[in-house]
Amino acid sequence: MEIIIAPFVPEDSEGLWLLEQIWDETNTPVPLNTEDYETFKKKLGDQELLVAHSGQEVVGSLSYHVIDTIPSRNKQWIFGIAVSPQAQGQGVGRLLIEEVIRLARQVGIAKLSLRVMATNPGAIAFYQKMGFEQEAHYKKEFWINGMWVDDFQFAYYL
Repeated sequence: MEIIIAPFVPEDSEGLWLLEQIWDETNTPVPLNTEDYETFKKKLGDQELLVAHSGQEVVGSLSYHVIDTIPSRNKQWIFGIAVSPQAQGQGVGRLLIEEVIRLARQVGIAKLSLRVMATNPGAIAFYQKMGFEQEAHYKKEFWINGMWVDDFQFAYYL
């Protein structure tokens, strides 16, 4: 599978909408399916977004932004990543993270961070393999389906 990583273009919108279907209570605390396609599509243009393609298919994405608007935090990006289940284990996530690291270095970002729920051990292992370090463990961070779920913060230092 040849994977191409590129910045978002409007033609990616439908593929990204389909990719959104991977989210469930094991990998996000955010309420699911809360907006229609047109609302979703309009929001895409407001994001810094990398898209992974295999042929014409969108197989992954990574959105990133400065963590806060205060000047003392403008050297850190936080990001979210999604990889379609069919493409997991094929290097898509690695390529997306390598590209965001390259972009971060280009503009003087010193730290990349992300949060991941304890119910997603595969993602935790992947981030550790990529060189991310656990910075925080938020115990009982989310109440999902009648149970507490811990959350972790990971960081990659450039």
